Amino acid sequence: MPAMKRATIPSGIHRSGQPRTPDPPSPAGDAPETAIADKPPTRRRSGGRTQRTTSGSASGRTSPARGGAAAGTGGNPYAGQKRKPMNHLIYEGISGRLRELSAELAAAGYPERSVSQAQLNQAILHYGLPVDADAAGELIAQWTALTAVPIPSNPYRGQKRKPMNHLIYERIPARLAQLSGELVDAGYPERSVSQAQLTQAILHSGLPADRDAAGELMQRWILLTSAGPR
Repeated sequence: MPAMKRATIPSGIHRSGQPRTPDPPSPAGDAPETAIADKPPTRRRSGGRTQRTTSGSASGRTSPARGGAAAGTGGNPYAGQKRKPMNHLIYEGISGRLRELSAELAAAGYPERSVSQAQLNQAILHYGLPVDADAAGELIAQWTALTAVPIPSNPYRGQKRKPMNHLIYERIPARLAQLSGELVDAGYPERSVSQAQLTQAILHSGLPADRDAAGELMQRWILLTSAGPR
């Protein structure tokens, strides 16, 4: 297997303390009218080391470099882009958690369209895309190791995978296809680094830990996609 770089760039979001319900944004088309001030991810201290907190990531593990689709600032990278169907088989544990978070945010007062499963899916993939093939290889290695271990260490052992069909900005699946192709060219087995496997790995490691973290993630996504073009 090719050598992989090690870099720690947080992509998940976590807030400590008592839950606080953020002010819900208002939708306007695909993006809400009111952009909410962006915030950097909050990180926990564990054993003297700062680490990203999500519901899926292994504690203490170095995270691959992320944010390939989010690099740079100053505008909406998806302005004017079409959204296309993205249909992959996803473990029930992942799709089920997306449904739960979407429902919790809607119950907290967010407009349902702004916090749908499709919107959560896009936000997690956008901020979690590996920056290059080396980071993607490390992510896949972590995902493969996780899903190969026996119960109870493997949270998806024995689960079925069901279709998850969402409309998603075309730039995201295009980047997934590019990373998948680069990993195959580097010698990885094609089945292990498919777009579906990359998607599951990113969603697993980027799932917000709770409703409050999901709210912050969606605020960042709303701010990004309501901005003008770069």
